Amino acid sequence: MRTNYGSIVDGYMNYATNQELPEWILGHKPIIQALEPLSGKTILDLGCGPANFSSVLTEQGAVIIGYDADPTVIENARRNDPKGDYRVNRGLIAQDLNGKQVDEIIATFSICVIPNRELRYILRDLREVLKPGGRFLILEPNQLGSGIKYAKLHYHHKKNVRTGDLVSVTLGSGESTCELTDDIYRTHADYRQLLEEAGFTIDQFEEPRPDPSWEGDWELEAKYPPFLLIVAH
Repeated sequence: MRTNYGSIVDGYMNYATNQELPEWILGHKPIIQALEPLSGKTILDLGCGPANFSSVLTEQGAVIIGYDADPTVIENARRNDPKGDYRVNRGLIAQDLNGKQVDEIIATFSICVIPNRELRYILRDLREVLKPGGRFLILEPNQLGSGIKYAKLHYHHKKNVRTGDLVSVTLGSGESTCELTDDIYRTHADYRQLLEEAGFTIDQFEEPRPDPSWEGDWELEAKYPPFLLIVAH
């Protein structure tokens, strides 16, 4: 991994509260709508970053427990959302919660950077902490297209990309280009298999498309919408 997300918190991570970007319109907004009513719900945010998105949920009455692998990012999250409970993820979430279960789990653009071997363990761990009837809501980049570009994020696939390969991601263009942590390439079938192996049942699996009347700062191959929205229980 060439660049840690924690080093570009003030730039890249602000996507989560910019309601003009496709990440919000096609991803975060539908997640909020699916989670409503939020008041009183305990929500675990896997890969919470600096709490840009989870702080929005806190403002609407949710009780947030956020995990991220980067201690610096967690420090930022605690400053950004003092009401939330933000912790460094050491790979033992069920043990860390000591028997506590949560109403819902969210993961926004975080599973895409976790290798399969580690992800299998994390998903089983999450299944254990999710209350019966609770849901796991996942927002991921849709990597089926080659050379996807949306907002200011650019995915650079090599030829003949295969499951598990690293995909280079850059932010911006020209002199302002910043290399982000490489994402891991997965097909739709890979996501389904990983979730089902961990004991989840998939309720919703879609590629959200924008309203035709909306004009945003984004480009992509028409055949491949930019995101995957997955809901499982």
